[in-house]
Amino acid sequence: MNNFIVGEALSSAIETQTVSSEIKFERRDFVEPLIEFCLNQDYRAILGIVFGLRATGKTVGMLQAAEELSKQGHKVAYARFNYDETDIKEVNAEILKLASDGCTHFFIDEAPYLSGFLNNSAEWADRFVPCNRIKIVISGTDSFLLWEAQIKSLFHRYIRFPTNFCNFREYTRITGKGYEDFKKNGGLFTAEDMPEFIQTAIVDNLLNTIKHCMDDANRTTFYTDVLYGINASVIYKAVISILKCVVEDTLKEHFAHHSDKKNIPELGEALRGFTSLEKRDIKERVAESVELYRNFTPVNRPNDVIEALLQFLIKIGCLFESITATSDIYGGHKTLYFSHNALMNYALEETRIGIEHMTDTNVDKFTKGLIQAAEGSLNENIVYAHLMLACDADEKIYRYRDDRGREIDAVIINRDKKTIKLFEIKSKSTTDDKRVALKDARHMFDTDVIENIGANKEFSVIRVIVSKDKTHFVNSKKGLLLIINIEDLLMQYKHLSSYLDTLIEMARKPVSEKNANEPNTIPPKKTLLQKLDEGKNGVDKESPHPKKPKSKSKNER
Repeated sequence: MNNFIVGEALSSAIETQTVSSEIKFERRDFVEPLIEFCLNQDYRAILGIVFGLRATGKTVGMLQAAEELSKQGHKVAYARFNYDETDIKEVNAEILKLASDGCTHFFIDEAPYLSGFLNNSAEWADRFVPCNRIKIVISGTDSFLLWEAQIKSLFHRYIRFPTNFCNFREYTRITGKGYEDFKKNGGLFTAEDMPEFIQTAIVDNLLNTIKHCMDDANRTTFYTDVLYGINASVIYKAVISILKCVVEDTLKEHFAHHSDKKNIPELGEALRGFTSLEKRDIKERVAESVELYRNFTPVNRPNDVIEALLQFLIKIGCLFESITATSDIYGGHKTLYFSHNALMNYALEETRIGIEHMTDTNVDKFTKGLIQAAEGSLNENIVYAHLMLACDADEKIYRYRDDRGREIDAVIINRDKKTIKLFEIKSKSTTDDKRVALKDARHMFDTDVIENIGANKEFSVIRVIVSKDKTHFVNSKKGLLLIINIEDLLMQYKHLSSYLDTLIEMARKPVSEKNANEPNTIPPKKTLLQKLDEGKNGVDKESPHPKKPKSKSKNER
């Protein structure tokens, strides 16, 4: 009975798994709150749950927390289990023995693999924590089984420390890499191929949970009723189809949006019969693909299968839901976004390849258009995910779309404070300020759109274009428009409101008050007199930075 490691054995495990090439891994954001939970001396019936897919940093983060607790003088125990090899009763006896020997903190990795976990894990919270004044933190690759436990045996008995979403600021801090790498790999810390990852981290996650519910816990759920007995190959192909369908609609919208661009003239023709207006419900489309695999195993209720799988992907954190509507008051239809950029990249690439195999689309300019569309979809997903987390409790976020085809990528509204933030997300490296104000931002200045959102003249409106251009401002006849560099926005998302207020304050400063060295700012439109005055003082009329005085020629001396 030596499932847990303590002392030098634990220190050795920490050294092995938290250091690479003599460089210690940086802590992910969830680690500090986890340490605070472990040190708060609150011994009510609560467990800590580190929740996320495989390869999102759960084990490393738990060991980093264990290391910090050990440094502070606490006696810590750690255990990692294999599927169905250990009974939870055996583990319980060891926890009690170690607690009597002075252990105060227990980290249980792969807890869902324990036989009897779903039926008996509540005892850890109800009896072990308060009676022994210890802290227990659990985690596991089978995150779906952890989710099942959270809504059943551990209901109101846990604090969750999520690892699925990795924000850009966190990613750059722990990896030292920039936006292009984040866009490609963000969210997952693995070098394995995505098909293999989807099989082991997602499909096996589901199948192991169903097996545990049926064979070990003797429990039935909507998921076991619909999915039990279906061949793993069918589940895998259906999951792939769902991920592709999630990106398909946004990909199409970007095709249509770019179809009139001069550099990809074939796009409009290639899209004939394949426009966003011909979209069908995701469940029906994927259900058709499931029908193709009936030779593996009978699928009698394909729509129910897809509904179950779609909800499963949301519960484990692969996808998250928002809405597309004209107003937050009247609701709208659900829109799905990805939590992991690496997964979305794979889905985009698979979808792009499939579209290129269509008749008359395998041409260079069409391929270029597809790549543009894929990047636009990815940037929108990344920014929207950050904006969702940036919202305060009294704010609502949604994507605007009306029956006239007018769209705004993100609307954040606070009806109590009467504020609206409007965001359009572009993938351009440089912006033509006149074009942006007249075309790209036109819906944000449309009074009909503002009225549809449900605002009146009492509301203050902030309008933002997010792009790859430097952060600056455009003072158009219609009003102030912020153009914010995508990396700047992502780095500041946790303080979004104060960040926007600061930019607005800078944009509205009189020219005379502006610091010539303020980065990434363009002053408001200047008068002729101001331009002449600046010319006398050696300031370029197109730049806020002072010019170096020219050295005089011999004839001028």
